[in-house]
Order: sequence, then structure tokens, then C-alpha cells
Amino acid sequence: MSLSEIGHGAEDRCTRCGACLAVCPVYNVLGHERFSPRARVQLVRVCQQPDHAFLSASRGFRDAFTACLQCGACDSVCNAGVDTSAIIRSVREEFLVQKEGWKGHLLDFLGTAEKSKLSETVFAMLARIPVESGLWQRFSSFGARKTGRIVPLPAPESFLAQKDRGKKNIANAKTVFFTGCIQNYLYPEIAEKVDALFSAELIIPVDQGCCGLPAWASGYRVRAQETVRRNLNIILANNPEAVMTACSSCAFMIKQWPELFEPGSEESKKARHVAGILKTFDQMALEHGCVGSSVALPLPADARVAYHISCHERFFLKDHKRRLEALKKITGRKISPVESCCGGGGFFSVSCSGLSRDVFARLRVEFAGKYDVILASCSGCLLQMRSLLHKSSLTSEETQAPLILHASEMLSARKL
Repeated sequence: MSLSEIGHGAEDRCTRCGACLAVCPVYNVLGHERFSPRARVQLVRVCQQPDHAFLSASRGFRDAFTACLQCGACDSVCNAGVDTSAIIRSVREEFLVQKEGWKGHLLDFLGTAEKSKLSETVFAMLARIPVESGLWQRFSSFGARKTGRIVPLPAPESFLAQKDRGKKNIANAKTVFFTGCIQNYLYPEIAEKVDALFSAELIIPVDQGCCGLPAWASGYRVRAQETVRRNLNIILANNPEAVMTACSSCAFMIKQWPELFEPGSEESKKARHVAGILKTFDQMALEHGCVGSSVALPLPADARVAYHISCHERFFLKDHKRRLEALKKITGRKISPVESCCGGGGFFSVSCSGLSRDVFARLRVEFAGKYDVILASCSGCLLQMRSLLHKSSLTSEETQAPLILHASEMLSARKL
């Protein structure tokens, strides 16, 4: 759907009631009307008028549409049914992508360039920089001063590269494991844990790529289509009975895959089939009897555990209650929900690093001093929380911060 069609339709429905103001993480930090969901809807209408077309080239317009997490909170409370998230993606596609070329280069790197193993080569080179070296210390300290984040180096070898040179897929396996970029490159130990839990059941295509969410959310629709088209062919070539992902953002995007293509097209049919057989890590864990005292980490019995509900789970997938109950059964522990947005939002944490940190500060207040462990199913949320809390292991120096774990890291590699 074109921007003009989306914009005028939304303008006809938007009553400017302000319900979206109360739930928008960005507006709650900035408090400026220009950064509210309803204001963005109005900006779309105004900039399409011939005598106001110049607005779309202004810095203020660009800032208003860049500073959006795509969390979906505004969509969830709109009584008029305005899809503000779709409006913002369309604006980005029409007006912003040509001004932010670095995103396009990165998306190519994670998507199509993976065929030539370029990404593996570059990440392996970065990973060889000694942590104690002056070069890495300069890079790390600069990043921390600028953004408040300490982003981990890529692993020396990605998960898919390990699988490529290691054991082949199990002959009788019927479930494709879709890893996603963060678990593949930054936290392969999570993907390894999932593989260990379900190794006899998983098909792991080593040439799979990004789920397409960063490209789609940023307005790079064509790149997203290319990435998804490639993944569909790779997944379906294995004739799976199910597709499993341990990342809730990847799960959300896979559910969106059919929307990227013309309704009724062959690609749309393939995407709908894959979306229809998708299952999450917690679902598969329950199916395989990982229930009860399956904790693998040396955590005390009285450890206070919370589950961070990602925006994609809460507002789009709407499966957070099921996930929480499943995790309680899997771990045999009492787990409290934590719902505030982490401020990650893919490229948002880079394009708007200070604002991202300020959004996260509200979440930090919510769990400060209350929990010893925060579980997360979204790889992006996991990265955001670990980067800003600087804690991802039991031996981390910042002992006052809770331990940030993927749910799989709480489980032993045996069925109960």
C-alpha cells in the first residue's frame, strides 16, 4: 500500500484523542508533541499537500520519523484502528532510506553478502582483536562514552559457521532451526544451547540469513523481500514439518513474511506456509519434556527471576502470557513479568542512542534491586539489556545488576 493511501486513510480515522501518548516510550521521554504517534499521522497528511511538500525534506520531519521504536504500543490502544507503525515504515521507505545509506550497507552485509561468506570473514577478523589490546580498548571506551553501551565483539566463529564445518543435519529431523543474526554472530552459545537441547530434531540450514526485520522496519522493503525470498527457498528445500526460532523478534517477523508479497502470489503462499508451521523455543521445550527442575546454572533456590516481555510479544504476537506460563513450567520457578520497553528497537539503539538509553532507564527502575535474573526471548532485548547493564555472566563485575539470560540458558541438556 502506498504512503498516500495509508496516510489519508489514517487521517480519516484518527480522532487525536491522545490515547497513544500514554503508551509511547519515546513521547514519555521527550514529552514533545512532534514525537507522539498522533502527530506523526498528522505530519503525513500535511506533507502530502502541495504547499507543504517541503516539510518532508526538513530535519524536524526526519527526526520525528527516525525516533520511533516500532514497538506497536500505539497501535494496540488506538480505538480508531490506525496502524501508525505501518505509516512510519512507509514514510521511512519514501523519504528516509536514501539519507541513511549505512543501514543499507549493513543490511546487505547481513543478508545477501552472506552467500560469499564475507560476513563470516569480517566478523572473524574483528573477533581476533585481543580484548586487552589498545585498539579494542579505544573502540570499546569510545562506544561506551558515546552511547553508554558496551556491545560485544562478534564471536570468533559464528554458530552457522560451526555447523557448516561440523556435524551434518540429522537424517530424520523435521524441524528447521532459524537462528537469527544476534544468536548467530554475537551469542552463538545460545544457539548452541538450543541445538544441544533438541539436536536430534533440528535441521540447521547453514546458508540461512537475517529474518528481514531490520530492513522492513527501516523502510528497506525491497531488501527485506530479497532476504525473505532467499530464506523461504532455503527453509522449504528441507521440507520441514515445523520451523522453530528461539528469538521472539524473528518469530514476529516470520509471521509478517506473507505481508511482504502480493496476496495470492507464490511467494506469499510459501511465506504463509512457513508462518503457519512456526513454533517458539518454549513450545518445543514443553513438547520435549523439559519441565520441572531443569535449571542448568548454579543459581540459588531463592533466586528472584523475572521475564522481560518484549514489545513484539506483547503487542503483535500477543503470546506473552502463554510464554510466561511455559517458562514457569520449564524452569520450575516462580517468574514475575516485566513489561516496560527496553529501548532497543533494532537500528533505533544506534540512530537514537541517547534516547534509547533514556527509554531503557525506565525499565531499569522497574527491576532495580528486585530481581537476580532477567529472562528474555527477544535477542534484541537481550543485547540491549546486556549492553547497558554490562552484565551477561555470573562472573561479571557489576554485581548489583541482574543476570540477563535467554530462557534456554536456564535449562540442562537433558529431558526430564
